[in-house]
Amino acid sequence: MSSVYTDEGLIASINRLGDNQKLSNNISESSFKHSISPDTCLLTPDSSHQDLFSELNTQNHNYKMQIERLQKLIRNLSIRVKNMERENYELRLAYDKFTTKIATATYTQYQLEDNWTDNSDSSDYVEKDCYDELQILSQTVMKAVVKIQEITTDIQLSLEDTGKVNLLLNKTAQQLQKSFTQIRMRPLSDLVERFPLALSQMSVEYGKNVQLKIEGANTLIESNILEALDEPLMHLIINACQHGIEDQTIRRACGKPEQGLIEIKATHQGNRTLITVKDDGSGISPEKIRSRALAIGLEPKQLAQISDDELLSLIFESKLKVSEHTSTPFSRGISIVHSKLKQVQGDLKVDTIQGVGTTFTLSLPLIAP
Repeated sequence: MSSVYTDEGLIASINRLGDNQKLSNNISESSFKHSISPDTCLLTPDSSHQDLFSELNTQNHNYKMQIERLQKLIRNLSIRVKNMERENYELRLAYDKFTTKIATATYTQYQLEDNWTDNSDSSDYVEKDCYDELQILSQTVMKAVVKIQEITTDIQLSLEDTGKVNLLLNKTAQQLQKSFTQIRMRPLSDLVERFPLALSQMSVEYGKNVQLKIEGANTLIESNILEALDEPLMHLIINACQHGIEDQTIRRACGKPEQGLIEIKATHQGNRTLITVKDDGSGISPEKIRSRALAIGLEPKQLAQISDDELLSLIFESKLKVSEHTSTPFSRGISIVHSKLKQVQGDLKVDTIQGVGTTFTLSLPLIAP
């Protein structure tokens, strides 16, 4: 007869379920006490957040109780299995003892043929005694098996209940996290509302007539990301006004309106925020990029092998100054934009058509890393 062994890995697996409680513990009541400046937030915590937090605490308590119940059931199962192993061992010993007694009685019976009747009675008695002992042990083992089956059923039911509580816990935690994220969201208008005045001053300084158009000003952006966008967006506006938009004489000669246009557009796309800064200026000249790249030491053979898109990506290098105007600290503006976006796991893409204009696309995560 084979022995039954407990699965210690099952105990460890149940214990690991308790680690999921860390999900809710990461969101503590202290989160509500975090000071948030009224002028940097769109939303503030309200009763709905408190309700979610209370629900999360209740579900977390239920989850903890389910884990404790599972651990208790596992301990009971382990005890029952060990008892069954012991009883199974005793049953094997009794079986071996029974076969030995029967063999001895049979051998004695054949040796003492004159006392056949007496020995036969003795053999029957020994056999009955052994059978009774085996039956008692067998019933004990069967009872242990039934107990183990009952505990196994309880564990299965408890696991199902724990799974349901865990789903509710995760759902509430996600809702609470989403609510906290909304608290930290601010509209893009908080940042760009000062841009028209700044552009008006730049237009006077550079002698250009430039209009600023903003779409998606109400697009919500996480507070830390919005703050990180301040310098990059300003750099792009300055570069567009100073280096992209032509003066009125050149624009008239090119058949363009005398007033240049810079457009900022923001929208959500999946789990990213996209912001485009577009101008209808002269575009970026690949030849100017190539000339500047040669000037800073890039090999002519290497430049000859790269595509226009790869060549355009060189404007992100801090040493490359495409513009002929280097008297302003913003001549390194594009490389600064690229560097700042990387700090918040953002990306920068540039598209340009000579004589038509340039578009910079900023791709940002919804939540700051």
